[in-house]
Parts: sequence; C-alpha cells; structure tokens
Amino acid sequence: MKFFITVRGFHKKLASFGEYLLEILIYACFISGYFFLVLQFLNGFLKPVFDYHKTLYAILALTLISMQGFALERLTSGISHVVRRTGAFISVLLRLFRPHETIRKPANVPGLLVYRFAGPLFFFNAGHFARRVQELIDTAGFPVSFFLINAEAIVDVDATGAEALVDLRSSLKEENIMMGLCEVKGHFREVLFNRALLADFTVYPSVAAALRDLGKEQPEEKKK
Repeated sequence: MKFFITVRGFHKKLASFGEYLLEILIYACFISGYFFLVLQFLNGFLKPVFDYHKTLYAILALTLISMQGFALERLTSGISHVVRRTGAFISVLLRLFRPHETIRKPANVPGLLVYRFAGPLFFFNAGHFARRVQELIDTAGFPVSFFLINAEAIVDVDATGAEALVDLRSSLKEENIMMGLCEVKGHFREVLFNRALLADFTVYPSVAAALRDLGKEQPEEKKK
C-alpha cells in the first residue's frame, strides 16, 4: 500500500514538473544566449580597451556584470509572461479540440443515447467527435438503436465537420443505429441547409420533443 502511495506521489510531482518544463527550457535558451552575447561583447568590443587600459576595462566589465542581474530579472519576467499567455492560449485550443460533453440515457426510451457536444465542429476536432460517438455506443451498456445529437452548443461547423456528420450517419446506419439531431440552429443549421444535408437527418426542435416522439414509437413491451 505504501508503495502505491509513493508511486502516486511521484507521478504527481512529475506531472507538476512537466507543467513548468516549457518555461524552464525557454529560460535556459534565453539566458544562454544572453551570456553568449555578453561574452562576445567583452571579447570583441572591449578587447581594444583591455589592450590599452586594463583598469578602465575592469571598471567597464564590473559595471556590465552588475547590470546583468536587473537585465536577467526583466528578461525572465517577460519570458514568464509570454509563456503563461501561451499556456492560456494552448488551454483554449485544448478545450476547442475536446469540448465539454453531456451524455444522457433516458429510461423512458430504451435504446436511445443523447449526446450533447458543447463546441464548434471543425476539422481539428471532427475526428475526435466521430471516435467519441463510437466509443459511447460501444460502452453504453445496452443496445443503442437511436443516437441523438443535441446540437444546441455546436455554434459553428466547417466542411470537414459537416462531412464527419454525414460519414457518422452512414457508419451508424450500417450498425442499424438511427442518428438524429435536435436544437439545430444558427450557423450550424445554415451550413447543413446550404449543403442540402439537413433533409438527410431526423431533426427535432428539442430534446423533449425527441423523447416525446421516440417514446410514442416504442412498443408497449419495451416501455415496461
């Protein structure tokens, strides 16, 4: 037991170190470059001074070295700011790549799986979207007969995203699984309509409407 706790603690420390690894590497590169330029300056520009006046050279060298602390502090502060801003930008990209999701398994409609994908459907996350849908179906714990996508939070879609929906519909049809959409609106609806794809899907105005209509289609023995 102690061994597993120790290993778990080590993994946490390793993950914490990994978060700052990028910042450490950037610091190392900039500081190395800084000292390289300082040495080049001392060897190049101040060498004639050293040849003719060693005392003056020593004064200039000490002055330059004393200024390095302030310069390095400003440099590292700037790097830290850039890295943190970059980290925030990367965090936003990750959230776009794998948006928040909600999965519902309504008990009153057996075989129905409702999936809410909260984010745009673009080329960079269309593959993840398709794989995630298949994963949810495979791990649902019951035979899925209807997969309903709640699109209220899909604010935008590009050509790749639209093609992913069409391909997903075709692949699910081969598994005898119907696919529907609800809460289709805004630019997402416009893209599907302009590409003549809206008619290819069963579209419901809301999740409640889908549950109501699909519930009517269920045989009485399945409802019980």
